[in-house]
Amino acid sequence: MLWLSGGFHHVSEYLGTNWILQAHAALLGDRVRSLSDAAHVALTGWMLHRTRNMKGADSLYRIIRRNPYSRRNGLPFSLDEIPPAITELQAICLVDTAAPGAAVEYEPTSPDPADLSVPDAKFVWDNGAVLYLEVSRRQQGSRKERQRQLIDAVLARCSHLVPSGLSTQLALSPDASESCIDDIVRVMSDTVAWCSPTISLPNGAGHLRSASCVDGRSQVVGTSDGVETPGVEIWPPLDSNGPGRLVVSMETTDDEIEAKVRKEATQLPHAYPGIVLIHCCTATRMSATWINRLRKDFESGLRTRPSGAWSFFCDDWREPLGSSNPFLIVGRVNPHAKQACPPSVAAGLLAMADPDAERWAARFPNEL
Repeated sequence: MLWLSGGFHHVSEYLGTNWILQAHAALLGDRVRSLSDAAHVALTGWMLHRTRNMKGADSLYRIIRRNPYSRRNGLPFSLDEIPPAITELQAICLVDTAAPGAAVEYEPTSPDPADLSVPDAKFVWDNGAVLYLEVSRRQQGSRKERQRQLIDAVLARCSHLVPSGLSTQLALSPDASESCIDDIVRVMSDTVAWCSPTISLPNGAGHLRSASCVDGRSQVVGTSDGVETPGVEIWPPLDSNGPGRLVVSMETTDDEIEAKVRKEATQLPHAYPGIVLIHCCTATRMSATWINRLRKDFESGLRTRPSGAWSFFCDDWREPLGSSNPFLIVGRVNPHAKQACPPSVAAGLLAMADPDAERWAARFPNEL
């Protein structure tokens, strides 16, 4: 509890109590305030405190204070859509965690007077190593919004159709639309269909996979280009006579990975090392895809500007549970970069990599 109270104290000190109230209202809506959302606010406070000596810190805090979390269409805020300034704060702390001790500057001027780009941050270590940072978020876009609406509609129509004692994953195909919901309802209403652990949906809409979840563990398997990549979802044990549980996901591909990294890399100076960090909540299978696509793009030798690129996610509970590193990252150092990533930074980022994603990327290098 000291960690939580200390984090809230720092948020109040740097952003004011009104920001805490706005963040809670947006994160939780009318729900009871949960420890998970409180941990997110507290961790933000500790990150503010960690960056207090950064040159330009007041400017970053002012942006955060001016652009608080806001409810979207009356719905509670989603942590995978955090404000851009919070994303920048997290990314700066990520690099400082990977290689501590640097003097940090927020939104530094470019070292090249002819270059009008403004990187998000600059790090300078005592040994003379320099690194520029560009931060972005994975674009949600209209397609992402349509996917969210479809998943919500499927859950509303189909959750009650899962048999007692079963935990079920409904994986929709990228081309699925609301017109497929009636087909899903018909399939899930057919008791004979549940005799099979895998059920294919009509018209290529996706598939259902079920497993007994009495012991609280269910093996959920995703398939991409014929390659199965398991991931384990942990749920509370289900009563064999109680209601079933439905988890809906939508298979997608990150076609924008390379283009996103290239676009952000244009903000980095040519004459110094620079990396791109992109905030992105992804499952292990998609994280492995990030690794493989970046590896393939970097090994082509055509991308020489970024010294490396990573997607990252901040786990609000890792620090209060005893970890000194709240981040999970996936990505690659660019072996063909004109300006190599400082060794201490590269080593620190490698140590922070998501081991499950790295393992699956190595096992299935052609899964793109």
